[in-house]
Amino acid sequence: MATTKLMFKIFTYLTAVIVWIAPTSTRAATEPATIKLETLTWEECPLTPITDMGDLTGFYRHTQLQGHLVQDGLYLDSVPAFWTTGSDFPYRKKESEKEVFFVDEFSVARFLGGFPQQWTHGGNQLPTNDMAYLDDNGKLCYRLDLVRTRLEPYIKNGYTHFTIQLGNVPWAMSRDPSKSGPFGGTEPPRDWKEWREFIRAVCGEIKAAYPQEVLDHLRFKIGNEYNSQESFSGSFEDYLKLYDYSAAAIQEVFPKAPIMPGEFAGGAGAGSNEISYVKLFDHFTNDKNRAGGFTPPHASALVRSTHSFPFARDIGPRERVRSALGSFREVLAGKPEKLKKGLSLEYHQYGVLGTRFDDKINDVGVRAASWQFQVMFRSRAAGCLDKCWAWGKAEMIAKDKNTSTHFLNSIGWLYAILDHLRGDHAWLVQPLQPQNSKRDVTAAVFTNNQRVALLLASWAPADDPGGLMTVRLKIPRKILPFVPDLKQARMVALDNGTSFFGEVRRDLEKEGNLKAVFAANPEAIGTVRDMAQDYPTARAMIFRQLEKYIGIQQQSLTLQPVPEGKLVLRNTSGLSVLELDAQLAPDDLSVIVFDRTPPHLIMWEPHAQHIVKK
Repeated sequence: MATTKLMFKIFTYLTAVIVWIAPTSTRAATEPATIKLETLTWEECPLTPITDMGDLTGFYRHTQLQGHLVQDGLYLDSVPAFWTTGSDFPYRKKESEKEVFFVDEFSVARFLGGFPQQWTHGGNQLPTNDMAYLDDNGKLCYRLDLVRTRLEPYIKNGYTHFTIQLGNVPWAMSRDPSKSGPFGGTEPPRDWKEWREFIRAVCGEIKAAYPQEVLDHLRFKIGNEYNSQESFSGSFEDYLKLYDYSAAAIQEVFPKAPIMPGEFAGGAGAGSNEISYVKLFDHFTNDKNRAGGFTPPHASALVRSTHSFPFARDIGPRERVRSALGSFREVLAGKPEKLKKGLSLEYHQYGVLGTRFDDKINDVGVRAASWQFQVMFRSRAAGCLDKCWAWGKAEMIAKDKNTSTHFLNSIGWLYAILDHLRGDHAWLVQPLQPQNSKRDVTAAVFTNNQRVALLLASWAPADDPGGLMTVRLKIPRKILPFVPDLKQARMVALDNGTSFFGEVRRDLEKEGNLKAVFAANPEAIGTVRDMAQDYPTARAMIFRQLEKYIGIQQQSLTLQPVPEGKLVLRNTSGLSVLELDAQLAPDDLSVIVFDRTPPHLIMWEPHAQHIVKK
C-alpha cells in the first residue's frame, strides 16, 4: 500500500511538472498577433478574456524634445544615487554620465526653428536660432552649424534614435511671416524649390555631422498636428506639397530613411484647416507626387496625439483607446495592404492627466498611473500602439543653483517596474467585474522561467461611489511557466497616502503651506510646485527632511507580503484555468510577484481549492 501511494504521488508530481513546464518550451510567439484594423471591433479586442502581447519591449520609452531647448540638453540629468539602491525595483541606469529618465528614443519638435516671436532663451530672441535667415541684402542664408548643436548633448550621452520633425518653416522662408500660432510660424514655404534645396542642405549636414549609428536609426516627420489651424494655416494642397517636397529632398540624401506625416490632433478627418489624414493616406496610395516623378511618397508610420487633457480628464482609459483605435481604422479603411505593411502605429505627445478639479494641474498620483498603464496596454493589445511618446516621470527639487535631486511621480513608479519586466512574456487579461460598475479595470500577466508578475489596475470616474470592488481573473494554465504559490506572493502597490507626494502634501498642510484648492480636495495629489503656496519654502522643507522622503520612495518600490483578502484563489476548472479574486480600490495600481518555488515543494492538486505546499 505504501508503495502504491508513493507511486501515485510520483505520478502526480511528474504530471504537474509536465503540464506546467511544457508550455514554455513550445511557446514561440514573441510578437502580438497581427490584427486587421478594418475588421476589428471594440468587443473583440482588447476586451477578449486574454490577449497574447508577445515579449514586453520598451515601446513606452520615448519622449518629445522641444527644439528651442535641445541645444542645452533639455531633460538630461544625472540619475539620483538613491534611485539605484534600497528597493526591489532599482532604476536601470545607462552607462552615460547623464540621461533622460526612462527614454531610449526622441522626437525633436521644431528642429528647423520657426519659433514663436515672443519666446526667448538665454536672453536671445529665438528667431535668431532659425536654420535659415535673410542677410542685410535680403539673400537667404543657412545656419547649418545649428544642426550639430541641436542634438549634440544627447549624442554625447549615447543616444542614437531620433525622429526629426521638419515643419515650423523658418521665418525667412515663410509665405506670410505675419501669421503665427501658439507654437510659432504656421505658414507654408514661400517657394517650393527653395524649400527643397534647404531641406537637402540640412540633410546633407546631418549626414556629415552625426555618427553612423545615429544615421542608421534616423526618421523624419513632416509637420506637427498640422490638421489644426493653430499649427498650420495652409491648405490641404499646401500640406501635400510640404510633404512631397520635403520627402524628395530627404530621399536624395537618405534614400531609405523612414518618413511620416506629423501626428494628427483629435479626429483623423478634416480638422479646423480642412487637412484630412484619411485623404492624406489616399494621396500615398494613388495620387501624383507634387514634387515630380510617378511614385507617391511613402509613410512609415501613422501617428496621433493622445492627450489626456483637458477634455479627457474624466474619460476612462477604455473610451480613450476606443477613440484612438477608431481614428486609425478610419484612416486605413479600404487602403491596400502594401500601404499598411510595416506601418508603425504610434502615440506622440501622450499624457498628461489633469486632476478632476482642475485640468491645468497635473495628477501625479495613482489615478494618473492607472490611466496611463491601461491606455498603453489596451492599445498595445489592440494592435494600435507600436511606440508611445510620453512626458513627465519625475519632479526635480532644487535646493539652490548647485544642489538638486529628483523624485519619481506615479508614472515614473510604473515605469521603474515595467523596466524590470522587459523581456518577460506579456498577456493582457480582462477581469470580470460587477455589471453595475463604471470602473475601468485591466490586468496583465508577465512571465519568465523564474517569476510570474500580475499587474492590476483600476480607474474610477468622478461619480464612482467608492469602496473596494472584487474582480475575478481567469488565467489559462498554459501561459504560466510554473505553479504560483500564493503563500509566497509579495506585492507593491501605488498608494497616494504613503507615496512621496502624499507625504509632502501632509507636511505642507502641517506647515500651513498647502494651497486652498488642494485643501478643498483631500484626495488630490499634485506636483510639489502645484501643491505649495510658497514653493521655495516647500523645497527647503524637503531638503530638511531629505532622508525621510528618500526612504518613502524606496519603500514604495519594495515588495511586501500580500495583505489578507487582496488576492484569493478560487476553485479551478480542472487543470486548465487559475481563478483568482482580487480586491481593488477605485483608483488602484498593484503589482503581485510570484517567484518560482523549487518544483519538489509544489504540486497541483486537481481537486483542491488552493495550491498546497507538500
